Amino acid sequence: MTRVKNMEHIMKIEKLNYQLSKNQSYMVVLEWYKVTCKADGSGYYDVVKSPGERDKKDFPANMIRITLEMYWDDIIEKVKNHVLASGFQFQNKWINVGTAYKRLVEPLDIADYYRLHKDHGSYLSNVTRPNRHKVLEKWLNVKDQTCINGVTKVRNARIKFASLTEDSCFWAHIEEACKVLKVLQQEQDKRQAMNTQLKESLEKFEDYVWKMIKDRGIFVEVFLEGSSLMKWRQQYTHLQF
Repeated sequence: MTRVKNMEHIMKIEKLNYQLSKNQSYMVVLEWYKVTCKADGSGYYDVVKSPGERDKKDFPANMIRITLEMYWDDIIEKVKNHVLASGFQFQNKWINVGTAYKRLVEPLDIADYYRLHKDHGSYLSNVTRPNRHKVLEKWLNVKDQTCINGVTKVRNARIKFASLTEDSCFWAHIEEACKVLKVLQQEQDKRQAMNTQLKESLEKFEDYVWKMIKDRGIFVEVFLEGSSLMKWRQQYTHLQF
């Protein structure tokens, strides 16, 4: 009986490794898609958020996004139901791949949300943000806080900018800052107390961006001329308080 259980366990792990390898190949395709979008001068987030002539090119990327979504939802469900070995989710391999997935794909989820639901609530709300991203973030935080020997992990300062923006919700923060900016532009002639609070939220967002830049935890494509961040910055600079 023990041999049978061991064999089942080995087969289960082999199947997971095969699926992982397959999904990593999908990630490579998305990385290449990101490179092609850069040529448009705005980055893959803004291309997905405002599709146009690229619709046919964007379709495969969107299908991969959905495929990866189902894959990680399944992994998280297995962990939740104790189908996998205890501590499975804290193995370096799964932490690294899960984090890379979140940083690469969540911006596309955010773009899709604001493309379809731009007049709805914030993506950052606990109800709206997909559970898989919150869980993967939690796994990373737990791993970061405590090493195997119980020593707190210390990160070294970055020398180069990140290949993927570390805060995968970065674009959602931009979208919400754009909403605030739009309200202020419409209310310029009204010096109400509410406006002071809105301005403070924009200043807080600006501080958040500068910290990301200082820590080099941001991918350089956000500085492309046609990116959402640069459009926000241009409008913010010209807004007279």
